[in-house]
Amino acid sequence: MAGLSEGAPRLPTQREQLIAIAWLRGRLFLSSFRTKGGKGELVARLFLLPFMAVLAIGPIVGAGAGAFYIVSQNDYKYFALLLWIVYGVWQTFTISAKAAAPTFDLTMLLRFPLRFSTYLLIRLVFSLLDTPTVICTLALLSASIGAGIARPSLFLPAALIFLLLDLTILFFFRMIFLWFDRFFAERKTREVLIGIFVIAMLGFQVLNVTFNPGFSERHDAVARAKHAQQVAAMKHYGHVAEPMLNALPPGLAATAITQFSRGAAAQAAAPVIALLAYGLGFLGMYARRLRGEFRGESFSEAPAMATFAEPTTAPTAEMFEAPALVGTPRSIEAGWLSPIVAACVVKDLRYLMRSGPLLLSMISPIFMVFILVTRSGIMHRSQDWLLPSALAYILLGFTVSMYNILGTEGPGVNLYFLAPIQLRDVVIAKNIVSVSIILVEVVLASAIVLSTAPMPPLPTLLAIYLWLAFTLTLNTTAGNIRSVYAPRLVDLGKFRQGRPGQLNALIGLLLLLLSLALGAATVYLAHHVDEPWVPVPVFAVLTVGALAFYRMNLNHIAQIALDRREVISAELCRT
Repeated sequence: MAGLSEGAPRLPTQREQLIAIAWLRGRLFLSSFRTKGGKGELVARLFLLPFMAVLAIGPIVGAGAGAFYIVSQNDYKYFALLLWIVYGVWQTFTISAKAAAPTFDLTMLLRFPLRFSTYLLIRLVFSLLDTPTVICTLALLSASIGAGIARPSLFLPAALIFLLLDLTILFFFRMIFLWFDRFFAERKTREVLIGIFVIAMLGFQVLNVTFNPGFSERHDAVARAKHAQQVAAMKHYGHVAEPMLNALPPGLAATAITQFSRGAAAQAAAPVIALLAYGLGFLGMYARRLRGEFRGESFSEAPAMATFAEPTTAPTAEMFEAPALVGTPRSIEAGWLSPIVAACVVKDLRYLMRSGPLLLSMISPIFMVFILVTRSGIMHRSQDWLLPSALAYILLGFTVSMYNILGTEGPGVNLYFLAPIQLRDVVIAKNIVSVSIILVEVVLASAIVLSTAPMPPLPTLLAIYLWLAFTLTLNTTAGNIRSVYAPRLVDLGKFRQGRPGQLNALIGLLLLLLSLALGAATVYLAHHVDEPWVPVPVFAVLTVGALAFYRMNLNHIAQIALDRREVISAELCRT
């Protein structure tokens, strides 16, 4: 035994483990661009980089300019508002980033001999490298620089306080999303949280459209007076909520900076200590939840194992008959769809009803069309493009899901390769579900628009819906192809969803823009020749061609999936 102990391998130190993980993460990132679809992802990233840079530069420059103006004008009461805006931007970016789960899952490190302190440190270090954290950390640094330019003696206190605030908000978001994953594992709790989240997000959109003057239909004296009343009401509610907001981390940081600006360093100690207590509390709750994950804690909504009594009667032939498809509509039972397609349709509908993020993605587009059309005048300024703009917005909201139809299957995708079925039927079922949902949204959006705007002429109405049929068919076909060549795992049991893929999003956006440009050119031609019926046969021919292309592609999609089954399984079986 002594000899075995002397020859036992040495456990790597914490520093060595961090260096190894950082090297592994870097190699995985670089190697991802060497795959067959990696070059396309790199091109899409480079193409979208300027747009992402604009989104990042705005908060950073705005925070610095705002801090400079507040300090130079000696009006520190607006410092809390500035920090709350940074917090709101951080929250928005974090929720958007969480919709795309990272390609490097840190939970896989639990398979190796790690100490909990090392695992906690790794999770926090990787959190610092998240895009929302980097952007908002730079925004807080910019705010401290802006305050330092206006008043040099304030730079160091502001930088230290903002650093503490940055870590506090980071710990808060890490904690809240990790606990969300815990609660989302239980179906009843998940439904309650999803309901609260949906109401909050939709309510925020209503407030934005109601109080934002950019959505106002009128800009005369009456509109300005109404806007002034809304601003006064918002200020009143802000004064009522101010004491509660000042007790939260952004308010505490603003209070501490205000006290430092007055030279009262002793009075600034209390909000700094309170801010530190918030950070330690969030870190403790995060570590508590992470420790359960570290110890192998796993949650599931599967029911507990039930005990069965011994059968008192002998088995009969009726017991071994195949059960009917549970929950299948009568039209399916009557033969409208084959049993395989029907079963896949029912399964996907159940997946949909049990996924809060997917339900939110269904509700948000039609809700935004409703509030934009009924509560603002921004879309009433272009009556001719009101209906096609609403329908294009509906299609844009479903682009990501159309380009990843296999993502919800996860490891279960292997059953499709083992079962005696045609993958063509599975693809048809998924297309039926997605197209049916989009058509329901289109009907609702059309009812909302046509009830508030004049009915377009018959040629225009037919051209719009034929354009919709062409665009929807084209995106469905492209989505089937990209779903086979670049599937992305969608984890329905967590708040984080699967990464849609930069190239998939870019292709969907480009196809929609090209379709809109084609529609605009056709309409312009019709106006030029003074013949309103010109777009109707054009889009009818395009729709027929798109349907033929869809059918031709559908006959080959099964073989393509079989040829790429190892790649599909490797991507969707990630844990």
